[in-house]
Amino acid sequence: MADNPAGRNPYVGPRPFEVGQPLFGRDREVAELRYLLTSERIVLLYSPSGAGKSSLVQAGLIPRLQQRFEVWGPIRVNHPPPAGVENRYVWSTIAGLERSDSHGQLSLIDYISQRTFERNPLIIFDQFEEVLRVDPVDLAVKRVFFEQLGEVLHNPKIWALFVLREDYLAPLDPYARLIPTHLQNRYRIDRLTREMAVESIVKPSENTPRKYAAGVVATLVENLAKVKVQQLDGSFREEIGGYVEPLQLQVVCFDLWDRMRPDDLSVDPEDIGDVDDALRSYYQKSIQKVAGGNQATERAIRDWFQERLITADGVRNQVMQDESQSGGLDNALVQRLVDTYLVRAEPRGGVTWYELAHDRLVKPVRDCNQSWADEHLSNLQKSAALWKSQDRPKGLLLEGAVLDEAKQWAQLNKASIKSIEQEMLDESEHRQEEIRRAMESVRREREQSDKIRRAGIGAGVLAVIALIAFLFSAYEWRAARNAQDLAEKAQKRAEDAERAVAGLAQSAFDSQAVAISTAPPPPISAQDPKLQGARVVYLQIRRDSPQQSAAATQMKQDLEKTGQFKVPGIEALVVGPRSLEVRYFRKVDAETAAAIAAIVKSPDPIYIDRYENSNSAKVPTHFEIWFGPAVNPGVQFTLEELLRRINANSQEERLAALAQLVDRYHSSPAAISSVLKLLEDPQASNIAAPGMINAFYFLNSADAGVWTLEQKQLATKAIASARQHFPNGAQLKQKIDVFEKTLSYQQSK
Repeated sequence: MADNPAGRNPYVGPRPFEVGQPLFGRDREVAELRYLLTSERIVLLYSPSGAGKSSLVQAGLIPRLQQRFEVWGPIRVNHPPPAGVENRYVWSTIAGLERSDSHGQLSLIDYISQRTFERNPLIIFDQFEEVLRVDPVDLAVKRVFFEQLGEVLHNPKIWALFVLREDYLAPLDPYARLIPTHLQNRYRIDRLTREMAVESIVKPSENTPRKYAAGVVATLVENLAKVKVQQLDGSFREEIGGYVEPLQLQVVCFDLWDRMRPDDLSVDPEDIGDVDDALRSYYQKSIQKVAGGNQATERAIRDWFQERLITADGVRNQVMQDESQSGGLDNALVQRLVDTYLVRAEPRGGVTWYELAHDRLVKPVRDCNQSWADEHLSNLQKSAALWKSQDRPKGLLLEGAVLDEAKQWAQLNKASIKSIEQEMLDESEHRQEEIRRAMESVRREREQSDKIRRAGIGAGVLAVIALIAFLFSAYEWRAARNAQDLAEKAQKRAEDAERAVAGLAQSAFDSQAVAISTAPPPPISAQDPKLQGARVVYLQIRRDSPQQSAAATQMKQDLEKTGQFKVPGIEALVVGPRSLEVRYFRKVDAETAAAIAAIVKSPDPIYIDRYENSNSAKVPTHFEIWFGPAVNPGVQFTLEELLRRINANSQEERLAALAQLVDRYHSSPAAISSVLKLLEDPQASNIAAPGMINAFYFLNSADAGVWTLEQKQLATKAIASARQHFPNGAQLKQKIDVFEKTLSYQQSK
């Protein structure tokens, strides 16, 4: 205590509470859930992501149930099974109950029948949504798991608690009927209210010398409760909401406590920070401490998080501990990361698995890694990472001065160069050598052509002389003609080889990830036979973001795949627009530009009037697409626009709009009312079947806690209207059935 007058950090930081740790602010929920569970036997606990379900169960519920029940778990069903396992969910359940991977392939009922117990068992399934998220197309295996689980729970001596993210309620419904009670006994918790948040901040600090100054806790809670609310004009305004996410509270308070001087015993207003900054800061400081100032070690740690603990689609992944390394990172470093609570270790039998401590850390980790890479990595390192992520295309290989610079850097940094970077250097040098040899072949062909042409000319002169002198000797005349034929064939071979090399060099240049700024591309004639039937599109990027090259390469493929467009190359600029734009020259081309905009997922095309007359005669098919630093910024459409787009003709546009609608508005009463109004007559007659399906998908995903009585009444009418307009749609019928069940349950509460 003498070294740290403020005492130890009383907050848990970015990890769930564990059994034995005090949990504040949840007394009412714990008491109600305990009562419901002891009286109903099978209970489903659900909440929004990040509301603290696991912490409530671990620190709040389990200690109060251990005297009555034999608690089995919490267990999860996401463990990677060994080869040959038929049902990974059954295997994971038994592995979690046994705390071992060495069990055989038993059914759940066979396993339970072999296990003895003195008190009634309570099986707790944590993060149960993983049974729906892992292998989403493996429907038959999931059904077998639920059938076996239902058979186990028919035993009245066995209790069960399922902990589920709220947005998976609807996908769970098709399997719920296989479980006794159909999982109708449900309990919902929300994020902390502002009053709960005050208690969660103040109570842990009461036994420490450090105290909060007057008004600081209220200010901190208000900052944590801030949300952005969209206005009627589409703009956003920051307001103070009614809830606080427990994880954010713990991370911010932990970070606040940790960065204050040990002898500073008063938390003042100026000490309060930002939530996102706190998450990134905690990750940044933790890995820097673990790396000990070694940049190579820090890069290895960041790559481990980026490539091993987070999948390409942003989902947490597990890494198994090996003898000396885990996922390529030294176990001593991994253990130090576990000590920071960024990584969680889960022992099972003789094996330990590592994963990111919480889903909420995924984005801050990625953002922090990207900022660090932009600041610390060389062009070679960035280009190699991009080359690897794009499956090693030849178009991204280095050449010319850029390759020379990369080779020089590699020579000076031999100790830190990675295998993928060396591989890219080797491939780039090999490709440049191919180009050099091809150009040398062109040179030799030209020399040979010149020799043959000179020989042909000489032979022709001799033939003329012979013709005059020897009465037009047929033999000499044929020799001259043959020599001329040889000269023409050699010239044609030289020209063909020259064009091939020029194309090879141009292809390497066009897709260069770190290209130097070039002159504007030359006009291309619409009469070029190679371009007939296709429109010409130029891709132009800012060179200050290497990721843009990958995006532009993908866009080139997307455009050319349609057969309607030809993309001669990708041009890198020092200046240019800072967002994605589709620019076109003539107003009569508006329809084509709109088609391009849809393909590259741009907002509506931007017409630039000064191009109307400047190039329309010379370049009648010339378009440009500009990529700024944010390659595809994900345009934030207004609610009205999203509601229009979920009924669009394009499936891709519908799905993109639906994803944004669910992500941004699932807890918005105004959005729920707007969708319900779409389904009322006569508006419902304007919606196609896919749009209707998307509308009910959103309603199924909407936050159950924000529905009003009026909205529930409108929902009943919407169901009747949808059934009337689309009586035979199987997919729509399934969505309506799920929604009707959810609505029935809400009305019963």
